Amino acid sequence: MKSATYAAALLLLAAGLWALALGDVLPPQGFQSGAAAEAAVRGEYVAGPTADSLQARRVLGSREPGADPSGHISPDGRFLSYPLWETGGLAVRDLRTGEGHTLVEGDGWGGGAQVAYISRFSPDGTRLAYQWTDLGSNWALRVVDMEDREVREVLPAPTGIRYLDIGSWSPEGEAIAVVLAMEDLSYRLALVDVADGGHSVLRSFDWRAPSHPVFSPDGSWLVYSVAVEDGTGREVRLLARDGSRERTLFRESGPVTIAGWLPDGGPLFYLSGEENGTARLLVLDVEDGRAVGQPREVRSDLWQVGPVGFSRDAFLYVKRTEVPGAHTAGLDPEAGELTTALDPVIPAPSHESTLYMTWAPDSERMAYWSAPMWGAFHDTRLVVRSMATGAERTVDVPLQNVRLLEWSPAEDRLAVVGAGERGRAGVHLVDLQAETLERVPVEVDALLGWSSDGHRLHVSRIGENGDSEGARPIQILSVDPKTGTEEEIHRDRNPDAPALSPRAFAISPDEREMAVARGEAGSGATRIDLISLTGGESREIVRVEPPEGILSAGELAWTPDGRHLVFGVASESEAADEGTTVTLRLVDREAFRVHELASFPGNGQWVFPRVRPDGRAISAAVGRNAFEIWALEGLTGAAVAEENRDAFDGP
Repeated sequence: MKSATYAAALLLLAAGLWALALGDVLPPQGFQSGAAAEAAVRGEYVAGPTADSLQARRVLGSREPGADPSGHISPDGRFLSYPLWETGGLAVRDLRTGEGHTLVEGDGWGGGAQVAYISRFSPDGTRLAYQWTDLGSNWALRVVDMEDREVREVLPAPTGIRYLDIGSWSPEGEAIAVVLAMEDLSYRLALVDVADGGHSVLRSFDWRAPSHPVFSPDGSWLVYSVAVEDGTGREVRLLARDGSRERTLFRESGPVTIAGWLPDGGPLFYLSGEENGTARLLVLDVEDGRAVGQPREVRSDLWQVGPVGFSRDAFLYVKRTEVPGAHTAGLDPEAGELTTALDPVIPAPSHESTLYMTWAPDSERMAYWSAPMWGAFHDTRLVVRSMATGAERTVDVPLQNVRLLEWSPAEDRLAVVGAGERGRAGVHLVDLQAETLERVPVEVDALLGWSSDGHRLHVSRIGENGDSEGARPIQILSVDPKTGTEEEIHRDRNPDAPALSPRAFAISPDEREMAVARGEAGSGATRIDLISLTGGESREIVRVEPPEGILSAGELAWTPDGRHLVFGVASESEAADEGTTVTLRLVDREAFRVHELASFPGNGQWVFPRVRPDGRAISAAVGRNAFEIWALEGLTGAAVAEENRDAFDGP
């Protein structure tokens, strides 16, 4: 079950992670004739010369080892890297034999555990660079040798950063481009010397993060994309290796993702998103730091693909075949059972993930975040749905990296968590009638809900001052959303049974007690404690022992009368291809009786149960993420015809 914890945490934490929803790949199609170069400057694309052949082929099926959005393909196309969710290690899969080989042993789970995550093959395929992280603020860069499996820490976790992303190796294998997300919400594009670990900052950015930095085939330039200042699109830029010069290749009106070059060079490949949910794969020739000709469409029928890398003449990408979504069912809390089956809010088939949801005070509406893709071609939409008629209304909310939302019990407004103006993350208030957005002037780590009268917010924040071992307590706060005035309700620091996450708290409707989901160090057990907020004694009401599973990481929900608490227990199936199963349960806070409500496929531990304000229905996230790896082969046919090589400077 530790694997489910790890996988879910990483998928929600990593900046820019490709969590995808794709449809079936259509039969291959060719190019058509070219047009004026000026069209590329305006973001208008025309087809290029005819390809010899393009074939889409599935490489790995769902939940096979290596079918993962964080892996990378070796230049010779033989090995695919992937993290080991069960142990936190790093492995490669031999695509010729189907065998898996562990390169880095995981640190297991427990206090201060370190785990491997995103990885990138060196140009000669003999080494793998990878992130080594505690999933908090410690992100180091390490390199492992494919043959002798020797591990070397190239760049220890730099101070003052929130995240370290790996771009690509230089062609000679001497340097690695990385993006550093700083604590002040700014970004740095840097080069790390593989031999001595020294790193130099090539360019600093404000809140707009550079994405997918990739070396040019000759190693003279780095290409990357970045949002334009007004947020209306992205620019693709070339930055000299020494940081001395920078040029804009072109500008897109929407998101764009750099895919890179084939191992032997050729044109630059990149992905462009479309409003209808598809993605186009395009190529552009770049010589001596300048664009040559105009971008040409290679393929237009890919659904929001995520790059896994290039091998020979093939582009490997990941697509998501299963996606979790909001389901609802009738509930009888006194009997401890569901009165109807769990049904999806959005009828299947759907490629939209609806993990986060909340009920309106009138019990007739639901609001949820709808995400066709996390952090990629589409912005997340806030949807308000009538549960009686199915009518939906989309509310324009200019936020990114959205996570939670809670409907005020007193009025038509939502408290939501996301990154707003200039990338500032925090709690925001959405007025559903006026469709306005207002930031709450307080720094928090998680949103726990509203007070019963709707006048204050309950939030949590990791304290600044740690103990002698460096562990920091979690503060539970009551906040005035207008002024940001804080009142500490509770400070949680239990080294023997720490809270599973900053969201592992749920204050009862009468605000006299608080439930907290804990993990016990050493035993592997998880439990729910009721903590008195009025000076009374605390007590344990639920305990889950291995191998039964593990409590959902902080997703607890009270019934409106405060008599029952709903939670999830996630367990790993013995069959490797079946993934995680979640059991939704209900416990009586006084009698400690536990009732099983339903079991269903789950996305790690993320269940997000919510009880309707009238107490007669429940919602939860049902389903799991499953991925496939595909290869688009025959890309050597995308070479530029000589008659179309009209050079022009980018804008």
